[in-house]
Amino acid sequence: MQAHPQVIGPVADDGIFSALEPHLKHRLDAERRVHQHHGGHVFCVEGDPVTVVTGILEGAVKLTREGERGDPQVLRLLGPGDVFGLRPVLAGDTFAAAAIALEPVRTATYPAATILELLQASPPFALAVLTRLARELRYSEDMLMVLTRRPVKRRIADVLLLLHGRRVAGDDWAPLPRVRLKRKEIAQMVGTTPETLSRTLAEFAAQGLISLDRRRIAIRDEAGLQLVERDAPRG
Repeated sequence: MQAHPQVIGPVADDGIFSALEPHLKHRLDAERRVHQHHGGHVFCVEGDPVTVVTGILEGAVKLTREGERGDPQVLRLLGPGDVFGLRPVLAGDTFAAAAIALEPVRTATYPAATILELLQASPPFALAVLTRLARELRYSEDMLMVLTRRPVKRRIADVLLLLHGRRVAGDDWAPLPRVRLKRKEIAQMVGTTPETLSRTLAEFAAQGLISLDRRRIAIRDEAGLQLVERDAPRG
């Protein structure tokens, strides 16, 4: 159940808002609203207008977009410190993806109009926002490369490593939020079918790379998982 929004504490001294000058941060403090959401809460869907920029304080959120056949594709996982809504606010656009809570989530929202005013008033804040958006663009480019060039087993191995807080050897991807995804959601992240994912996970388990039960996937051999189809051509 969603709690009534309330003003709780100052804007965090990390992330993009730390670049604001003290008097501007104080103004943002006054307009900040904190919310508690249950798992499964839908913040927005594709095409929704953007009225607030949302920062995640606790929990994890997935961004999804429908494919050509209506099947959802998980684009990104967001965790504490991440923000969504910036790009459409700057572009004067609507949301291009749905945002859904994967677990109980605590968020802070900031009026879109205020964010735009602060961008004009604070060059350091504007630079921080541009830097954040540039990193997100790099993430999207990396994801495109993974989905089009890497074999499916390699993609599954990469996501398993990142979901368990490990880095992928040779890449500069940051680990993903530590959250227990359904296998269907993992399949959506790597652009494959649940059936292919299940077969691959069973193969990894037989090789001693991971252990499986009905609800949990655990890494047993990180070094081996890093080497899965590392140099194999795309299948």
